[in-house]
Amino acid sequence: MGKRWLIGTLAALMMAVSLGSVFAQDDLEPQTTAGGIRWVSGGIGFDEIHALKKAESEYNLRLLFAVQGSGAYLADIVVIVQDHQGQPVLEAPPAARGCWLRCPPAPIP
Repeated sequence: MGKRWLIGTLAALMMAVSLGSVFAQDDLEPQTTAGGIRWVSGGIGFDEIHALKKAESEYNLRLLFAVQGSGAYLADIVVIVQDHQGQPVLEAPPAARGCWLRCPPAPIP
């Protein structure tokens, strides 16, 4: 009984962890705005941190939200990107820990 219980418990735990990874990765699906900005945000839990780290090279602007001095991470940060005329082209929902963006080049005045 003890050995079967342990094997069953371990199998259930492994399934829960793998399903958690799948759901965490789904949360990091890149989004694209009408202005052509591709972005992704997250960073809560190991899976999201790993996914952000893995995707770093695909983005030309990486924002990491932390308190200066303590390094404590912040959450619920709204990211707003404006074009050169001050018009918003992205208003991302509250981000946790970090937000990676791929912004098009700005026009040179």
